[in-house]
This record gives sequence, structure tokens and C-alpha cells, in this order.
Amino acid sequence: MDASGGELAGIRWFELRQDADNGPWSVYQEGTYSAPDGRHAWHGSMIMDGLGNIAMGYTSMAGPTTPNPTDFRISSYYTGRFNGDTNGVMTVNEELIAAGNANIPSTRYGDYGKMDIDPSDDTTFWFINEYMNSGRKGVVGAFQLVPPQADDIGVNAITAPNSGPLGAAESIVVNIRNFGNNDITDPEVQYILDGGSPVVESYSGTIAAGGTESYTFTATGDFSAEGDHTIVSRTNLTGDTNPANDETTKTITNGILYCTATATAGCNLDGIKKFVLNTIDADDGENGCNTEPANSPTGYADRTDLSTELSNEAGSNVYTLQAQQNWTGGPGIEALSAWIDFNDNGTFEVTERLISGELFTSAAELEDFTLTIPEGATLGSHRMRVKAIDTSASGNILDPCADHDYGEVQDYTVVIVGILGVEDPAISEAEFTVLTSPNNQFDITLTTGFDGVASVAIFNVLGQVLAYNNLEKQGDSYEYHLDMSYADAGIYFVRVGDNSSKTYKTAKIIVK
Repeated sequence: MDASGGELAGIRWFELRQDADNGPWSVYQEGTYSAPDGRHAWHGSMIMDGLGNIAMGYTSMAGPTTPNPTDFRISSYYTGRFNGDTNGVMTVNEELIAAGNANIPSTRYGDYGKMDIDPSDDTTFWFINEYMNSGRKGVVGAFQLVPPQADDIGVNAITAPNSGPLGAAESIVVNIRNFGNNDITDPEVQYILDGGSPVVESYSGTIAAGGTESYTFTATGDFSAEGDHTIVSRTNLTGDTNPANDETTKTITNGILYCTATATAGCNLDGIKKFVLNTIDADDGENGCNTEPANSPTGYADRTDLSTELSNEAGSNVYTLQAQQNWTGGPGIEALSAWIDFNDNGTFEVTERLISGELFTSAAELEDFTLTIPEGATLGSHRMRVKAIDTSASGNILDPCADHDYGEVQDYTVVIVGILGVEDPAISEAEFTVLTSPNNQFDITLTTGFDGVASVAIFNVLGQVLAYNNLEKQGDSYEYHLDMSYADAGIYFVRVGDNSSKTYKTAKIIVK
């Protein structure tokens, strides 16, 4: 398969039979299986049960013509055929075993993939293969092939919304599948969001036997609260002959999602064993992989709870970043890169790379790297990524998301400020709130003991000031109503504070 050439991978399969023990084998049937949605299918394994049914497990991902290819990463699936079906065809509708969240970052994949039949019943299929779930993982699926029944319908996927920045009126889109033999007209479908009351509507039209149709609920869902949200969607067909497949659950996260990277061979001596930047001082320099939290990919540490302030003002914007690696053969081989996601879009772009693959010159001691914050860089809180790997092995030191053989990736938080002056605690410790209303309206409140003239400024992701006003105190607060209905969709920053002391409170807002 040459993915760069736009070719599609499919699975060529054969059934061999012999008429008598020790007799010659012959090809009874053969076929080529292509996955739905124009996806690649490969690395298949199949076996027959005691009834003569055949199941095939395989790996799949988006192909050159797949709609919304980012929805189909390296995942595990199965299909099959029933004894007596037309030869050469996998007649069972594809089913998902486990959905992956990334693609393989190298050319090596799938050291194993095996289908077996359970000897206790001769009808349960067990399939193990590799998929991507925050790194390389093995996944096992157990299933049986059950012939279609008369009236059998269910929600088999929730396709929208997906994790990312979400608002108070998100469309909920599901796939309704007719598993049965009979066409079904105007089926009732519902969803429940975060354990609330059911939202019940009806699909208008007929879903043919074996067919799948997409349905968008008229009633939108409120996902504006940051964090995880759970959607449960199902069909409500009276007399459904198989209720077990009526319902599907999906958990999504409101927030920006960042890629991770895995040390596929290890990180005991390689990577970052101590890290120092301004007020951040992490680790003690000892050997061992820094993997945080424990269920993260090996060698990836989410330390965004650790933060420091950095200036974007000329003359105050150059810092010494210190890092330590412990491989004695690493000087001249181990390298370090650093990025800051200034536009907060969840991607570390080339223009956001501030240290580019600089080599360590020593081992087991802190080494200095120069980190320069661009003048006028976007104010506020941003994610910083630091990557250090063995460049003589597999891996790309200039790719913040790619896996590597040996090394580590660590994420921290940096807060970009204007001038590092003497803070006014009446503002730095004040209560700062931004309430979002429909049509991109925002109510900003700073409750503080500060009594001078405050200012409010609105910045875009390039650090440009879009609006500026002075504010007078009303009671114990400074209040400002911000109308962003005119603005393009995207991320912006609101800053309120005192220009004299250069003390501000900053918040990020999302314009839909």
C-alpha cells in the first residue's frame, strides 16, 4: 500500500477445504474486503465457528477518500459471513471493537493480530490486535455472529459533537442503523446529556434493512461547562427484537486537546531528568521515566499545573532554560526543542518553536539553553512543550507530536505578561469573572479593593489590541459589557487591571 499515491488497502481472504482427512486442499471461496467510508483495511485474521460462520478481525483507518478523515484513526474492527451466504462476500455489517485516537507515526505496525474461537462454546470469537490509544496499545474483542432479526434498530454511533472547544448550543448527530430484515419508518430516537432528561425526537423517513442513516437532533446540547460530558443516545422501537444494540454512549471533553508522544523503547537515561525555567524547578536529576499521570504514554509528563510568568517586552524577554539528560553517550546526540502554543489552538506550529533541536554537550548536569519570547507575543496563559530525545535512534526532535525510541516530552504552563513590575496584590488577588451570553456577548467583572482607574483591553491571538477602555469603579467592582458579535470566530483575550503597576487579570474567551 502506498498511502502517498492515493491507493486503498483491502484484505484478500480465502477459505480452503479438503474432502477427507489427509486429502488435498482446494480453494472453496475467496474475496477482497474493503472497509466502509473509503477506509483502509489491513492486518486481518479470521476463523470459522462450529456453525460454519466466518469472522474476520482487522485494522482500519481513514483512506484517501474518507469523509472527515480525522474521525477514523488506527482502530480495531470485525466483520464476517454466515454459513450459506453468497460466496466471496463478507456479509456481516462491520462492527467497531475499539476506536483509536491517533495514527502510527512510523512505518512499523502490528507485531501481532490473531483471531481464535472459544473452545467452551465454539461460537465466541476472540480477536487481539494493535491500535493507537495515547500510544501503542493492544486490544481484545470478544463477539458472536448473530443472524439479523426481523425488527432490530439502534444508534450505533454519535458522530458529533467531538472533543474540543464547545459551546452552549452544539448539534448532536447520530447514526441510526437498521440491523434487521425489515425496513423501518419514522423511528423514535433520543439522547440524554450528562444524566439529564431525555430529548425524544423522530427520524423522518424509512431506513432500509441493513442501512444506516445520519440524524441531527433539532434540540441542541449545552456543552459550555469545561470538562467531560457524556451523551447516551438510543432508539425506542416498540417490539425491537434485539434491544441489546439500541444504545450508544460517548464521552467528550470541552477544551483544547493536545497531542502526546511516546517513548517506544525507553526513557530511563534519555530525555529530561531535571527542568528549570524561571520559577519552575522540576525533578531531582535521577534516572527513570517521567510519565505523568501514570496512565499517560511512556515518557510523556503533563505538568501544566506548574507555571511561571515570562515577559514579551524587549530587554526582559530572554530567559535561560535549563535541562539535564543522563546518558553518558548522549552529548552531541541528545537534543532538545521547545514550543509555546501562543495562539492556544492545540497545535504547536513551526512558528511557535523557540528552541530547535539544540544538542546537549554534557550528561548528568543542568545545561543552559536560551529561550527568547517573541516581542509582543500573545498575553495570557499558554501551554509550553519541551522535548528531548536520542537523535541517533528513531524520532524527530522537530516534531512535537511524533513518537520516538528514547526520550521524553513534558508540558508546562507559561503566562506571558507585559512588564514584570511590582504587582498590586489588590488586583493580582482579585476575583475576576467573565460570563458568556448568546450572540457572543460577555460580561466582565473585577471585584477588588483597588480604587484607581482600571483599564480593559481586548487582544487577538496575534497580540493586537482590538478594543481599549478606562473603567471607573462601581461599588466594589469594575464592570464591562463586551459585544463580540462583530468579530470573527476564534480565541481572544480580555485583560483588566492597573497600567501603573502593570498588574492585570487575563481571561481567554471563545467567539463562535
